[in-house]
Amino acid sequence: MINAILTERINYWCRLILNSYWILIVISIAAELTCLVVIIHQTPEEIVYFIWIRMILPTVILLVIMAIHEYIHRTWQKPNAYFIVLTGVSITSVLIIVNPLIHGIAYVFALPLLVSLFFYQMRVLVITLICVLVLFFIMYQFSSSLQASNNLLDLFAFFFTMISLFVVEVGLLKRGLSLIDYLGKTIQSEQELLVKTAVMDKLSKTDALTDLYNHKTFHEYLDELVEQSEVNLLPLHLAIVDIDNFKSINDTYGHAVGDLILKRVAKVISEAVSPSEIVARYGGEEFTIIFTEKSLLYAFQTAERIRMLIHSALQPEMENKQVSVSIGLSSYKKGSNKSLLFTESDTLLYEAKRTGKNKTIMSTL
Repeated sequence: MINAILTERINYWCRLILNSYWILIVISIAAELTCLVVIIHQTPEEIVYFIWIRMILPTVILLVIMAIHEYIHRTWQKPNAYFIVLTGVSITSVLIIVNPLIHGIAYVFALPLLVSLFFYQMRVLVITLICVLVLFFIMYQFSSSLQASNNLLDLFAFFFTMISLFVVEVGLLKRGLSLIDYLGKTIQSEQELLVKTAVMDKLSKTDALTDLYNHKTFHEYLDELVEQSEVNLLPLHLAIVDIDNFKSINDTYGHAVGDLILKRVAKVISEAVSPSEIVARYGGEEFTIIFTEKSLLYAFQTAERIRMLIHSALQPEMENKQVSVSIGLSSYKKGSNKSLLFTESDTLLYEAKRTGKNKTIMSTL
């Protein structure tokens, strides 16, 4: 995540750096035009020389350099630090060559050094410093004008300034990288905490065995839905599903088989209902289904389908015997409450048990 953010910021800064290069070129052209006004009284040969050598030729070179880099910047998806820095080195080199007699002109080489810091790479800093020192040394050797405007003390001052700037940038780079590393670790810790919180929240709301909502969460949802049903007159139905003769299953085949039956019944119920229904393990061998914004007939048909699916499955751990469930289904009536709704469903479940089991009994509106 940190790398993605950093890449996005580098893209943004690359565009700003290119814009600053354009501004530098415009300032350079404006300065040359000012000089043209100053030399207007010189000989025609001097004026022509100035226009071609000091204005037109360097301007064309600078525009070509920028055009090449603009093409590369727009073509490549990922900005290249070396092209950005080399463009700055090229521009400053042209300015130094064109204006060798300006005292201190060599210090414009500080620009690419500063630009190289934006990419958070030690290698880019080192290569930029080497390019700056080598290029200045070459230009000094072959330019008598540059030699005339810079004595030995000026050379030492230039090299000392560039190296000092490099040392400061290295310190800033290390500090920046340590802050990025700290920020990355902080974000990672926060993400891990969010994951743990989400897991704990899920564990607090679900039953560990069946992965359905637990008793507490069922009541929380039912409270909210009863309130909404009362205010907005939304249909609300509650089904209580109980596995028949579950104690006998545990006593005969063991609790491990009993747990397996609970999981299978839970799976059948959760797969048979739509995403808008809320299924919970109420406790022991009892499950609850809350139907919202559905008709009582739809809820009854769904409950019957669940009952038949459970009863039709053979249980290998029980010598291929079948398991059945009894279901009580009731509807919320305006002016009633959660307790009455649950009691009615529980009473209908008891009636289903008392009258033969393996059936669904619903209330009448």
